[in-house]
Amino acid sequence: MAKFEFGFEEAWFRLIIKKLPDHRDLFLPRAVEKAQAILRVGKLKVGAARTWAEAAGIICKRKNEFYLTPLGKIIARHDPGLEEDGVWWAIHYNLARSPSSAWFYCKFKLISEKIQIFQKKGRHLFLYVVPNAKSL
Repeated sequence: MAKFEFGFEEAWFRLIIKKLPDHRDLFLPRAVEKAQAILRVGKLKVGAARTWAEAAGIICKRKNEFYLTPLGKIIARHDPGLEEDGVWWAIHYNLARSPSSAWFYCKFKLISEKIQIFQKKGRHLFLYVVPNAKSL
């Protein structure tokens, strides 16, 4: 599982949908350099791209190979450029219902700019949210 230091990028999904059928080993550790070249990202982002694509319901792994899911195949056939709103609704739906921690990361990153301080008192952790924390 990848470290969640990166949110997903639309370009990753487009490239994965386009290239995965011809490169089923794309996300295996031995193919990391190939994945870097295909996805045009660094090593850490390869892991993040895989995790996001799995959480989005676009790819799955079976017997040391990766495949497009039924949703991934529909997207590849009808909207490989990911231009239709309905495709993004389906992706967001899958992300929201995924047990992956990727979605939590996304939500946390959205509010992290407003978080000023965590404070522990005894067994309790308090979160203070400050509007416009960047301006402090």
